[in-house]
Amino acid sequence: MTDVKGNLHTGTRIGRSPFLNTEQALTQDLNANTSELIHFISHEIDNPVTAIVSLASVLPRTASDQERISHFSDLIAQEAWKISRLTEKLTYLLSTRATAKVPCSLMTTVERVKQKLSAEKLFTNWQISIQITSKASEVMFEFHQLALLVRESIFIMRNIGELLQTEQKQIQITAESDNNEVIFSTKVSTKKQFESDLSLLFDCAAAESSQTKELSLALAVTNAIAQRFGCEFEIEEETTSTGFDYHLTTYLKKATASKTLPSLGAETLASTSSLSILIVDDEPVVATGLKKIIELSFRGAEVKLCSPEDAQEHLKSGAACALVLCDLHLPGYSGVNLRTELIELRPDLSKRILMMTGDKSSTEVQMLEPLVMYKPFDAETLILKIRETLGL
Repeated sequence: MTDVKGNLHTGTRIGRSPFLNTEQALTQDLNANTSELIHFISHEIDNPVTAIVSLASVLPRTASDQERISHFSDLIAQEAWKISRLTEKLTYLLSTRATAKVPCSLMTTVERVKQKLSAEKLFTNWQISIQITSKASEVMFEFHQLALLVRESIFIMRNIGELLQTEQKQIQITAESDNNEVIFSTKVSTKKQFESDLSLLFDCAAAESSQTKELSLALAVTNAIAQRFGCEFEIEEETTSTGFDYHLTTYLKKATASKTLPSLGAETLASTSSLSILIVDDEPVVATGLKKIIELSFRGAEVKLCSPEDAQEHLKSGAACALVLCDLHLPGYSGVNLRTELIELRPDLSKRILMMTGDKSSTEVQMLEPLVMYKPFDAETLILKIRETLGL
């Protein structure tokens, strides 16, 4: 890495990933680069696992020292989060699930991600500014995958800033409309520059340090997400009078007029800020996925995962509830019977309890239409059904 006084490159440089997207890779039995990347992630997962095992073995010997117990507990939690994020990245690289391209609010997603990152220690002393034009506010993406792309883009800029010794510690986020695309960009200014070809930054095998490995992994995963949605993704270096500007740009597909969901006015936004939704489903993965989609789609909504008993207690307490999503088949419970019991507690919910099932032959469920969602359904169908039911 060189500073601005002795820079190796001047003007503008652009780097793009050499990796094929997931669909192309699978048709070619996983090309060598993608396969190597997957092995790298799997190896990296072993590091925090080993750390957790070591820390856990130390805890019993510190039983009388509450301060050390608290310290080790925090370290265990940090390592566990590393595993979670690495596994999440591995999942996105290997996933062959068809994407559900739905209108998604870029502004809301960026604001939420910024809020969460600002609470993390890694972003202490870092400033994140946002400038998104109204015409670039909605894009065609999946809500949770857009959040991951935004989060990784911000992490990448922070890592570049740390690696190349930025003085400002400021990340600028912009989005503007260009025909059928939304140009989403994150920027950081530095004093130094990368000596190598920028495309090599996507190659974890070429990384020389833990920081550059983390940067390469984030770039590779963000690129994989972008490609899955047919979007171009690149990193650009621009020489300035004081140093270098690094831009990470994703060319997102703009939400089309025919697909755009009804816009939310001030009155509706106020109502969704206190929106309370209960999800009753015994499959944790399904319930958690529904929760994430709803939270990313309705700003400020409170989504609670419940057992049948929890849902009843919630309504008995008089707590707010705008909608209930209930699975038909629950352990020891009939979803239809639970629906009846919930309506007895709250008659106003009779038109706001949506049943979920994969059984289209059930007569008792058919009688409840249109308050039924047949599995599997995508994110777009879920959000449209919720808006329709709540009159949003």
